[in-house]
Amino acid sequence: ACTEMIMPTSGNNKESIFPESQWSYARRAEWCNDSYGIDPRPNWITTVFGGHDIYRVLKRYGSNIIFFNGLRDPWSGGGVLKNISESIVAIVAEK
Repeated sequence: ACTEMIMPTSGNNKESIFPESQWSYARRAEWCNDSYGIDPRPNWITTVFGGHDIYRVLKRYGSNIIFFNGLRDPWSGGGVLKNISESIVAIVAEK
């Protein structure tokens, strides 16, 4: 992705079938410019939608969403763990 969503990726060949790679924003920006003639906008999403505060964003733009998180999931810390409104509900499993 070169414009709104810059997704850093890297890996090693010990835990993956893919070749080892190291993330470099400079290399990604150069590739985007060479390939498409554009410069990445890594902050576009958070600037336009206020993504640094997911609760505020969901309250403003969301409706009819049920989030389910298990607290044993290592990604649950980034999840929605409390109700935001009557139609944006969080269900949290302790185990």
